[in-house]
Amino acid sequence: MSEKLNYYQLWNGPNDILLIHGLAADSGFWLPLVNYIDKTKYTVNLIDLKGHGKSSFNDVTFLP
Repeated sequence: MSEKLNYYQLWNGPNDILLIHGLAADSGFWLPLVNYIDKTKYTVNLIDLKGHGKSSFNDVTFLP
């Protein structure tokens, strides 16, 4: 059984930002706010934690 960890990467600036949602949410929580971030300065990474959004939830451990 395989796991899927969903993420999105927006823009291609030299500095990284990682936005992680809270309980009972997904990466879409941040969408109204990301347009306020300077696209020329930042790469924005959004992640759906395990069992949230488009990430799967199986009773297995992620391996590197």
